[in-house]
Amino acid sequence: MRVLYLAVLTIFLLSASTHALAEFDGNELLRGCNSVIKQENGDKLSTTELVLAAHCTGYVSGFIDSHTIDSYAFEKYTQKKLLYCLPESKINQFVRVIVKYLRDHPAKLHNDARMLVLDALFEAFPCKE
Repeated sequence: MRVLYLAVLTIFLLSASTHALAEFDGNELLRGCNSVIKQENGDKLSTTELVLAAHCTGYVSGFIDSHTIDSYAFEKYTQKKLLYCLPESKINQFVRVIVKYLRDHPAKLHNDARMLVLDALFEAFPCKE
C-alpha cells in the first residue's frame, strides 16, 4: 500500500510540475522581472515581490547557465555558433533586456516564457559573423 501511495504521489507531483512549467508565460515572467528592476532601483519590495524577483533571477540565471553549456558543446562539436552570443555580464543586465523585450511586445506575453527569453536574447545579442 505504501508503494502505491508513493507512486501516485510521484505521478501527481510530476504532472503538477509539468503543468506549472507550461503555464509560466510572459505575463508571469514580466511580473517577476519587474520586481527585480524595482529592487535594483532601490524600491522596497513586499514579500510577494521578493519571491517574484528571486524567481525571475533564478529563471534567467538558469537560462544563461544552460546557454553557456549548450554554446560550449555546440561550438566544440560542430564548429558553429549558436543563434545568439551573450556578452560577459551580470544577470540583472539580462533581466533588463528581457523586460524591455516583453514591454515592447505585449501581444506575445501569453507565450511560453522560455521562447520569449530566447527571442529577447536573440534580438539583443545576435552573433557577429
